[in-house]
Amino acid sequence: MNLTRLNLIFSIVQSEDDYQNRLEIIIAKILRHSSLERCYIESARAVYFSEVNSPVEIQYFNINYTNFESLYRLFQYTPKLRHLTAKIAIHNESKIENLSVPATLRSLKIILSYPAFDDLKKLLENLSKLEKFHLITHSINEPPTMTSSWSQLINDYLRGLTQFRREANVPIEQIETYMQAYHWTNGWKFQEKTSPHGSTYSRVCISNIRY
Repeated sequence: MNLTRLNLIFSIVQSEDDYQNRLEIIIAKILRHSSLERCYIESARAVYFSEVNSPVEIQYFNINYTNFESLYRLFQYTPKLRHLTAKIAIHNESKIENLSVPATLRSLKIILSYPAFDDLKKLLENLSKLEKFHLITHSINEPPTMTSSWSQLINDYLRGLTQFRREANVPIEQIETYMQAYHWTNGWKFQEKTSPHGSTYSRVCISNIRY
């Protein structure tokens, strides 16, 4: 069977460990399909990739409910991964010290559900070949120190990056200062879009493209 693309939706929520184990086994079996290149998994429970234990052929992967440590485990078995979209929805302390990232990974989209900027920075520092990065947050605010350090982080670790996108809710009185931090020189073109998001915040979408 030549299966190259698959969308999976697991909508059942059960608290039993047995259900979680069966979910992990099913996902591992699916990912091992020899011709599968693109996979989207939407799950009502967290996915940890605990049963993935051999290399898989996935090149484009989208997961809506996981954490950083689980992604690091997935990286060990996805040597051909080119694009990853992941919603980080679980807080955990990663115990992985020597992070191995697929050399083929060129595009990354992260949706943060809690303020995990330190964990995110740790990941990005290992992605020297990344070309496109898209970060989305909704209810959480980005620390000003993180906003001001994006340019330096890219110069130090993401020198191959050509596209940077950031979507966030920003207090109205801070929008001008916030956007100013993304006006990068040295070959970056800045674009922004704002839209009302309640009475005190606006939704700010920033795009920086290297030319």
